[in-house]
Amino acid sequence: MDRIDKARAFLKKLICVLIFALVFVLLFCCVTELVRDKRYADSAGLMYQPGYDGYGVDIVLAGSSHMLDGVNAQAMTMELRKGVINIAQNSQIIPETYYALMETLRVNSPSLVVLDIYKLLQDQKISSRESLHFTLDGIRLGIPKIRAVYDLVEPGERAEYMFPVIAYHTRWKELGRTDLEAAMDTFDKFRTRGGQLLEGNYDNSNYQLPARDEVAQIGPVSMDYLQRIVSLCEEKGVDLLLVAIPFGDDYDDEYKGKRQQTVNAAEKWANEKGIPFLNMPYMNDLTGLDMKTDFADRAHLNESGNRKITDFLANYIKENYF
Repeated sequence: MDRIDKARAFLKKLICVLIFALVFVLLFCCVTELVRDKRYADSAGLMYQPGYDGYGVDIVLAGSSHMLDGVNAQAMTMELRKGVINIAQNSQIIPETYYALMETLRVNSPSLVVLDIYKLLQDQKISSRESLHFTLDGIRLGIPKIRAVYDLVEPGERAEYMFPVIAYHTRWKELGRTDLEAAMDTFDKFRTRGGQLLEGNYDNSNYQLPARDEVAQIGPVSMDYLQRIVSLCEEKGVDLLLVAIPFGDDYDDEYKGKRQQTVNAAEKWANEKGIPFLNMPYMNDLTGLDMKTDFADRAHLNESGNRKITDFLANYIKENYF
């Protein structure tokens, strides 16, 4: 009898410990979501919510703000009758995109990844500590996130990327209504399937596009992670379409002229590898893009430009993949 009583007592303690651990984890997640920085596009979590509208995840759009602002995933979903998500993120460079795709392909089985390579010129592992938070904060703790942190982050700074609340715990005094609204805005985020539309108009008609055969060497870091993305898609049995969303003059004098030349080098490399590539800055006659009216700023499309590129890309995908 004593043995039975001891077993019952142990079981009660175990249940209490498990309940406490569960409550702690839930509270920890809620606090992390509440205090994290809301200034960026929270698109990474889209990979965990397929199928709410009858569609799963058939197509993944990835890259930096150029994909984020340039293609409307919801409109493409309705046009193709295929589930499209846009996991692109502001300032995201190729190594960061690699790990975002690793997690996305771990939890989903799309048939196509569309990757914008605007950031290929920036030959480094991270754009900034802030931009890395933009990417990793929405990825659940697991093998891809751990691999990303150990690969991209210096040893003394890894904890805050594993557990973002460490980086944001001092934001209590800054919290306001916008934080609460953003934390509760999950449905709207999933309803739009990622991406954002920019307002305004910037005249890019004076932008001088380099000749298509003008190329610049792709740096070793960018090339390494681009090849990793190719290998990842091959391993998962996913088609890869490389694209360059149209852009104008560069903000950084260091990159002026070189950005498009690097894109051209990537197109040449992709052609040699047999990887489909849409170098859209040279395709305005096909997309209908107007450099005078379809940009929100020097580099990003506005709503009008977004609509044209979304339509063009949806038609291309329909004709070549589905």
